[in-house]
Amino acid sequence: MDSGEAAGLLHLFCDKHVTYHRVYRAEEAGLPDPDTLWLTTADGFRIHTLEVKPEGEVKGAVICISGIENPSVTAFYGHAREFREIGLTTLMPDLRGHGDSDGDRICLACNETADIKAVTEYVKATYTDIPVIVMGCRWEEVSRSAQLERTMTSTHSSPCRHLLEFVRNVVDK
Repeated sequence: MDSGEAAGLLHLFCDKHVTYHRVYRAEEAGLPDPDTLWLTTADGFRIHTLEVKPEGEVKGAVICISGIENPSVTAFYGHAREFREIGLTTLMPDLRGHGDSDGDRICLACNETADIKAVTEYVKATYTDIPVIVMGCRWEEVSRSAQLERTMTSTHSSPCRHLLEFVRNVVDK
């Protein structure tokens, strides 16, 4: 493949805004309507984020991120229902270039770290000293290129194992 072909493929995959064909509703997972947040990144993008809060005290936060083109982050409503029951707030941002967020380019985890940072800054400003974990389809890519806060729990070696440890620690408190 020559550089022209590579540039053409990059353009095909990156220079677009992803509009999802299927966006789930909170009620489909038995949840109340989420809070809708508009968070602004350091480089000026508005990031549409849905937050599903627990009924009582917030013991921790889970940030769910979706894949490059599918599914919509709303596919995590089922997870959010389970997290809500144990006192976790779930934040589901449409990363730049996706859904209702700003942007006409998918940056393949090069710039999306700023989106996750905006969400973690919201959590730090809103809640006092709670643990945060990021999970989802692209976490490994984002975590490799991000220098996120030490409150993050790394999930790239075994996301399920780390998530279970995180939940156990939060529930045991």
